[in-house]
Amino acid sequence: MNHIERIEDEKVAKVNQARLDLVVNNSINDSVGTVIAVSLLIYIIFDDARSSQMFIWIGVIAFLQAFRELFSWHVRHDSERGKQRFKLFNRIFISIFFFAGISWGVGVYLFLPAITEVEKFVAFFCIVYAMAALTPSAIGISFFGVLAYVTPMLIGMTLKLILYNYHALAIFMFITLIYLFNLALSTSRTAINAIKIDVDNKFLLDEITLEKAKADLANNEKSRFLAAASHDLRQPVHAMSMLIELLDKISLPAQANLMVSKLGSSVEGLRSLFDSLLDVSSLDAGIVEVNPLGCSLRHSLDQVVDLYKPQASEKGLALQAQGEDIWLQTDPVLLQRILANLVSNAIIHTDSGEISLHVLSTAQDVSIEVRDTGKGIELADQNKIFDEFQQLHNPERDRRKGLGLGLAICKRLADLLNCQLLLKSSSNQGACFTLVFQRELQAPSVQPITKIQKMSSVESDLNGFQILLIDDETDILEVFADLLMSWGAEKVVAVGDEEAACDAIIEGFKPDVIVSDYRLRHEKTGLQAIDIVSAMLDYPIPAIVISGDTSPQSLAEFEHSGHKVLFKPVPTEKLKSELLQQLSES
Repeated sequence: MNHIERIEDEKVAKVNQARLDLVVNNSINDSVGTVIAVSLLIYIIFDDARSSQMFIWIGVIAFLQAFRELFSWHVRHDSERGKQRFKLFNRIFISIFFFAGISWGVGVYLFLPAITEVEKFVAFFCIVYAMAALTPSAIGISFFGVLAYVTPMLIGMTLKLILYNYHALAIFMFITLIYLFNLALSTSRTAINAIKIDVDNKFLLDEITLEKAKADLANNEKSRFLAAASHDLRQPVHAMSMLIELLDKISLPAQANLMVSKLGSSVEGLRSLFDSLLDVSSLDAGIVEVNPLGCSLRHSLDQVVDLYKPQASEKGLALQAQGEDIWLQTDPVLLQRILANLVSNAIIHTDSGEISLHVLSTAQDVSIEVRDTGKGIELADQNKIFDEFQQLHNPERDRRKGLGLGLAICKRLADLLNCQLLLKSSSNQGACFTLVFQRELQAPSVQPITKIQKMSSVESDLNGFQILLIDDETDILEVFADLLMSWGAEKVVAVGDEEAACDAIIEGFKPDVIVSDYRLRHEKTGLQAIDIVSAMLDYPIPAIVISGDTSPQSLAEFEHSGHKVLFKPVPTEKLKSELLQQLSES
């Protein structure tokens, strides 16, 4: 049996189960109605002369109703009621309804008062008629059950009316019988269709839930893979960047210097790709905070233009910002990150012409446009480009054109800023990306904060400072220690785990700052090592954690640690700058 057949069998079983449940769940209400109807009838027609017959009739009705309740209880607790035993249970219910109908038919025939006793006749007639008329509502899910129950009941009534020569009422009862058959058929079909729709909807919801769970699992596996791959790849690149720094301090032949320079460019390219992965991991971890400030949009545009103008000039592209200066309540750092990604993407895909940034405003909103004269984007591809790892015009996967994460990051950041990111483009006609903000003007009370900048060389040194270095990889530990000493550190104690770090403290070493890798031996972490050393020294000590782990869980842990965290590969200028910053603050 294939998957589709199995699903269909499960649906049929669920429908059958629901049909039985409807009959079972109505049994109590039907029993209450039967007790009330029988009690009223006995009250109306009780006759001492026929009391024994009446008690026998009541006993039969009570027995059948009790049997139905017991059987309903059994069916309710049978987990296979919708499968193999459905037909058996259905036949038993029809049999119960048939015998109950016969008992009512016999009772009506025996006890229906003469028409001369008008009040009793009318009361009796109305009660029995109501019992018959309400049957489709009670057991309408079973069409044959209705037939089995109503037919003998109304036949008994019809025969008695003919016996009393009240043919008009007899014809009325016959018409009622036909009407109830039709009503039962309609009710049965409607109920079964409703059950089928409900079952189909539940199966559809289960399938959607299952597919969502699979998608979430695949996404989590992708994140874990990227985090693991990112860590394993970052480690050697991190070591290379430190070695390049050391090589720069050595007098080498011109050709060797050229090779070192090219190697440095390659490492810088890899670092840029890793930073894109880090942005995605940070967004996945939900640790990117929005800090809205009153900021000048034109100032933000000018900052981005200044940053990327050299890169645009290398390709012979004009890069400029235009439009009025509008102050807006938003996060200037995240805004500049979006604009920087858009401009970088435009430079990559524009071979000639210009790239321009415009600020536009209406009564309702404020827009920032990033226009280029590049290759443009086909309509069919315009939804894809905001997906992760999507790249157009790069079939050779040239790493210089990135990983295809820039626009995906832009879209997520735009969502965080509660603004729209729109695209208008066509093939060979360039592209226009537009950020649309709701108009919330802000007085120029806060100077814009510039966070996007290229790292400049740090000329200061580490003279007089002692550093505790913790890393479980010997090769990196040696290179790292040499680099710190080349920056003028007075003493560097390089150890492989927190135990060795504790031994150094016991021996009297008092570091001015700790630099630790995140992942250490025996599943320990640099954060734990820093806490242990600080506890032994009995005072908080400045510390920097260096990590290649960019999983959402680790990023959240870093966010709450309170320590400065740098991600591999760390630019040596940035590492030195952060060390001096930590030391100056302490």
